[in-house]
Amino acid sequence: MLSVKTQFAGIETHALLIKLFRHISRKYLLDFYMSDEGYYWETDDLAKLKEQFMRYNTILDNFCLGLETIPKNASESLEDYLTRVFGYINKNGEGA
Repeated sequence: MLSVKTQFAGIETHALLIKLFRHISRKYLLDFYMSDEGYYWETDDLAKLKEQFMRYNTILDNFCLGLETIPKNASESLEDYLTRVFGYINKNGEGA
């Protein structure tokens, strides 16, 4: 199993890599499986890919904002703190 992370490379790079893998799999690989979180492999839909990139970027931005603005309580474990941050983000409709 191999994986490639393209979120920070951008939409164009992600689409290009999918096209490359599609070409290689058709030409050289008999039993190839691709799981694409951007759904571009399955749909070849650039609008859907852009929507997924925007969704993941929004989630990441909101999580970072939560970490910057919600202080950790002195008696709170890291796990409890992160659970509280995630809960706040989800409660306010800013998460997934």
